[in-house]
Amino acid sequence: MWVFYKLLSSIEEPMAFLLSADYLEPCDSAAMKGRVELGQHRQIEHGYGLPDATTLERHRFSLLDPELMTRLLPRFGGNPLAFFKAFLSEDVPEVRQALETGLSSLPDDIEVILSWSNCPSLSAVAAARGIPVVHLEVGPLREPQYRPTAYFDFSGVNGNTEAARRYESDPGVWAQEFDVPELRRAFSSMECEKRGPGNRLGVVLQVEDDSNLISFSNGFDNASLIAKALLENPPELPLIRSHPGSRFQVRQGMAEHDSSATVLDFLAQCNKVVCVNSSVGLEALMLELEVDVEGDASYGFVVREKDPQQRGRKLAYFLLGYLVPYSQVFSADYIRFRLGKPAEEEIAAMHLRGHGLEQDSGGAKVDVRGALRHMARLRIESARADAGAEAVGGPQDGWLLCYRARADDGYADDLSVRPSSLVSDGAASVVKFVLPSGARPEVVRISAPALAGCNTLRAMRWGWGGDARAELSPLFDTHLRLISASCAHFRDGEAMSLLNDGGEVYFEFSVDDLWSSAAARASPGHGVLEFALSHQSADSAIAHELFRIREGILGQVRQAGETSMRDELHRDIDELSSRLQHSSSQIAQTRAEFLESNHDQSVRLNDLSASVEKMCRFFEPLAEVQASQAGRLADMAARIEGRLALLLEAQDLLKKELGDQAEALGKANASIDEMKRVSEMTWRQKYLAKRAKKGQA
Repeated sequence: MWVFYKLLSSIEEPMAFLLSADYLEPCDSAAMKGRVELGQHRQIEHGYGLPDATTLERHRFSLLDPELMTRLLPRFGGNPLAFFKAFLSEDVPEVRQALETGLSSLPDDIEVILSWSNCPSLSAVAAARGIPVVHLEVGPLREPQYRPTAYFDFSGVNGNTEAARRYESDPGVWAQEFDVPELRRAFSSMECEKRGPGNRLGVVLQVEDDSNLISFSNGFDNASLIAKALLENPPELPLIRSHPGSRFQVRQGMAEHDSSATVLDFLAQCNKVVCVNSSVGLEALMLELEVDVEGDASYGFVVREKDPQQRGRKLAYFLLGYLVPYSQVFSADYIRFRLGKPAEEEIAAMHLRGHGLEQDSGGAKVDVRGALRHMARLRIESARADAGAEAVGGPQDGWLLCYRARADDGYADDLSVRPSSLVSDGAASVVKFVLPSGARPEVVRISAPALAGCNTLRAMRWGWGGDARAELSPLFDTHLRLISASCAHFRDGEAMSLLNDGGEVYFEFSVDDLWSSAAARASPGHGVLEFALSHQSADSAIAHELFRIREGILGQVRQAGETSMRDELHRDIDELSSRLQHSSSQIAQTRAEFLESNHDQSVRLNDLSASVEKMCRFFEPLAEVQASQAGRLADMAARIEGRLALLLEAQDLLKKELGDQAEALGKANASIDEMKRVSEMTWRQKYLAKRAKKGQA
């Protein structure tokens, strides 16, 4: 159910939901009593809020038949798990009919169906309607030990995934040398460093009713996994780690039950790990332990690779190319980006941006290895700062957090704090502030060093504790909290960017609700706020924004079907392509003038965005355009980029043109005077000749 809440709180556009009635029960009803999704801790962990009536009114809902499972259970001997297995792996006619009926009552302009599990019946209904299905799931790497990730797969999740097929179809992006420890450092904290070597065989169990075990285990269950470990590892008893969601415990004596506080403590005791399909298997792989995976795991193709060089490449692809940054997977922009079937290199660049690393989209090959090294360095430095080590990076001048106890109050010198830690490499910074004891401000303003170009706030975290080491939780609603900014800004998912000319850089946020949490109310302490920001040149920022605009245009124009409009667009695209080639070489010459008038240009960019949105609303009632037009329509966005570049040189061109016209006008006047003189001379000669002729007569 938390996924339902997450979609409602993350995607602002109207959505349609096909679900059972319990999802729409009031949060205070008896049916919802005891649901962990309602807890504050779960909401903070997964970044969602409980929807109100206004939120629900924006969306459409279709309810499934509540008696469907009851009617089908006898066919499966009354066994709910047998029914669940069929649901996950078979096209069940009754299920397919129920889904077809439900979809028929929803709008017919559905772009994509998002599913949290495999369902062949759903895939069959969607295929008949020409609608793609995307399978989502929380990724195997999660905070605070790892960069949070998610699954995004067109084929399946927990089984029947496309991970191996995608790698084999385009391995060129990953044709570099990747070091497994470096990959581990890029995605994990310092505490995840290899501790061993251990000498135990570790057995990792699954939740008994998990789809991993029900349908995608290749015949293994927890009991058979333990039996295999006992058979292959006599006489020493294996170390068995139960899943925290399991209803059962392993009895001591038949095997040794692991009671370690964390997975990392468990893995520190092992030299080999066996599992069906567990995220612990991936963690063991990153720690360079021997791993056996018996089920249909998405990372199984990495485990089966015995060549160290190829395994490093496949692991790099899985971590960065296949797994999606958690902040992106619930973004409508990201989902539409993937629906466009981008190349693997484009996906890698997008994921790097999701992890806070900007990638130049100017055509250069994505330097995945260099980016991973940068991620590893920032990850280590951030962990050192969190542990209280001396801050690294540049000076703290220019960083300041001001706060107001009440929104109506003004800022004062005594209501500001300097960073308690700062990790910076010049292009990206992670800065942490600790508020005075007991301070619970309603509004805060973070001021960054004044740098011309694009200053982007990528993430914001908060916590409450006795000192700067308080455990921090991510905020996924920063765009809703934003009150003001120092200059014109735009948003890309949860990231917010300012285009400025080197003046003051600040973001102002509402934070009063944070201090009403149970932790903040229960004990005295300090509020802690952490911000991740990055800086890039203004032209790169505009290119990034134009990419976002282009994707929005394509998403709407795909619905256009009028032949005359398509023909006109094709003509415009051809014209724009040629003009773009001519004008791209002049961008560098106008960059200096552009930076001087950056603020005015950013306002113009916002106006352009508004115009594009009006255009999108005009395209909405039109029919769906043929898929073959997508590539050509992409060139239309390139024409917009060309026109924007031409605007930057318009003033110089106009001055030159006026000068040329003045010079031409002077030459024209001189020509006219000469013509008059010649004309008068000719007329006089004719007159004298005529008189002379008459005299002779």
